[in-house]
Amino acid sequence: MGNLIAVDALSNSASNNSPNDLCCDYPTHTDADAIYAASIERRSNKKEEETADSFYLSQVDPAVQASGLDEWIDEARSADPDSDTALGVMIKVHKLTVDLFGKDNRSLASNCLHFHVPGLFYILDSRAEKAMGALIGSLGKAGRPTTSGDPKYCGFVAKCGLLKSRCETEFGIRLSPRKLDNLLLAAL
Repeated sequence: MGNLIAVDALSNSASNNSPNDLCCDYPTHTDADAIYAASIERRSNKKEEETADSFYLSQVDPAVQASGLDEWIDEARSADPDSDTALGVMIKVHKLTVDLFGKDNRSLASNCLHFHVPGLFYILDSRAEKAMGALIGSLGKAGRPTTSGDPKYCGFVAKCGLLKSRCETEFGIRLSPRKLDNLLLAAL
């Protein structure tokens, strides 16, 4: 079984490495000696008998190594975030990753994908959802992507698109998914 490098997304620390650094240092998920998981501390659905490490080592590590996650990430990396096809790729790859990790771990899926392809994926977790709920009410209703995917993520992506669009048109600020996540966390 591999070594788990735990990353606390709030402090961005694990052996002085941020999730971005870890994704650069370990870009594939085939090396059993270098398995990491982003955002363990933000995981709210941990079972009482689980430690953070036990869940990732017993469930995530074997599933990831046997999956097509690296190919999905490569497909996402090849998508131009500003293209017409980017949304479809984002929703498809996120859905495949949620199916891999389980729908109760969509936060893990979005974190993993975000730190591998930060220009394309938004982070969906309870904190981002709460902040989005507070911000989006005044912006109006967001439409849903027509691409089939995880319904919760599709709704969140639509809200991110609406918020991103409003920031750009009203304030001249172009938000990347990373900047949008920072804005949401600051709004709490």
